[in-house]
Amino acid sequence: MQVINEKPLIFIDKSYIDEVSIEYRRVYKLLSDAMKISHSDFATLQDFIDDDSTITYGIVQPGPEVPKGIPLIQVENMNLDRSINIDDLGTTSNEISNKHKRTILKNGDILVSIRATIGRVVEVPKELEDANITRGSALIRLSDKSNNEFIMLYLESDLGQLQMTLNTRGAAIRSINLSDLRKVKVPNISIDNQNIVISRYAILKKLSNDVAEKSLIIGEKKSSLLDQIVDLIATEIGLTKFPRPWFGRLYFQKAESGIDRIDVLGANPQFEDECWKSGKFVPLSDTCEVDGSNEKIPLGTQRYISIDSLPGNYWADIDLPEMEIEKQTGRTHFYPGDIAWAHLKPSILKGKAYIIHDECWGSHHFLKLTTSKVSEDLRTIIWAYLKTGPIKRHLANKCTGKSESQKDVSDKALGMLPFPKLDDDQIKRVASAIRDTIEKSHELEAQENAYKEKANDLLKKAKSNIFNLLDDDWFNELVSEAKETLQ
Repeated sequence: MQVINEKPLIFIDKSYIDEVSIEYRRVYKLLSDAMKISHSDFATLQDFIDDDSTITYGIVQPGPEVPKGIPLIQVENMNLDRSINIDDLGTTSNEISNKHKRTILKNGDILVSIRATIGRVVEVPKELEDANITRGSALIRLSDKSNNEFIMLYLESDLGQLQMTLNTRGAAIRSINLSDLRKVKVPNISIDNQNIVISRYAILKKLSNDVAEKSLIIGEKKSSLLDQIVDLIATEIGLTKFPRPWFGRLYFQKAESGIDRIDVLGANPQFEDECWKSGKFVPLSDTCEVDGSNEKIPLGTQRYISIDSLPGNYWADIDLPEMEIEKQTGRTHFYPGDIAWAHLKPSILKGKAYIIHDECWGSHHFLKLTTSKVSEDLRTIIWAYLKTGPIKRHLANKCTGKSESQKDVSDKALGMLPFPKLDDDQIKRVASAIRDTIEKSHELEAQENAYKEKANDLLKKAKSNIFNLLDDDWFNELVSEAKETLQ
């Protein structure tokens, strides 16, 4: 502990002081560098507005939701890309909104999150004029002489974000006061230089998006490659093509079905019929037991998996986390060689199926496939089959339940999934082909991640100190670096 000031006495842990002082020095250096590059003195954010009332809090107590009331923007509605999630807005009454006229929004207003999630910036679109905001964000209405785009870009940069972060208060929930927000230092540069910063940042953002697009294209190629696993299986069992489950498409039932309707859900009702009629499939439960039962988990340290702690669409072995069990509850018990399959709809679509290599326990959101009793090759086929796009989409559409996030597939429904009939030789060939496909997908994934990292790095450099954008050499070097990546 160290005494910082004797009047009043303030005691702060020295490690915290070191950490904060390092951050303050970093901010000071960034601001100093910005001033040297821009040949400018600092202004405060307050200097860019007409009066105090145009940097202000939102509504503290907005009252209950009101049908067709005044839209209410909360921090949760503010996206990182400056957009506002309009579909999930709350509402308040006209009466309450009118009591807070200072925060009735205008097109082009800037909102900054000042509570919990600090420093998120959005611009109010025309369709949200006359809406209002909650206490978690602050309204900034700039004077006519100020440039909205420049101020938003500055607040999103390291220079702006660090100043806001270091002035936060509170323990459980961090927040920044309006007085501190008004004091955020902004190098006072000419409109011409502001426009240079804006235009050059836009160029780098476009290049970053182009690099990110390359990452997406490779990701789609990887997904397509992995989905071809079902076509490998089709070839082995003598089908010209694998029966394709539909998902999210409109189609008409055949007249002879006796059902006069349009199915908009998309799960092709002929898919399973085609599988059974071909004679090339058996229920998955004929190949391995599908178990939805639970056992009492022992107390103490246990290897334990939950759907939130594991990645989706992951085609490699997983590490089994450990946790301390303090209460015995019903959980899924896995043995080495079993497959853990997450049966909630969002998890199914993410392909959350894992081969377990050590005894462990899992949340009740997992079903157990007792593949510990089958060969390693067959286990690989079952696991990969459940992770392919066509099968994921089919199973997701068989989910039942009211809430989208809680819809699931029962153990019986999974057990009835058509699974290809394969003899021992076919199992070996298919498993070998699947492993080769997965290996190629890992190569594509490495490329995908490299482009994604490069796109993020490019944007990070552009935002680290946006006044570097006034440096011709620095800017041109970054542009060349991006273009070289795109070749």
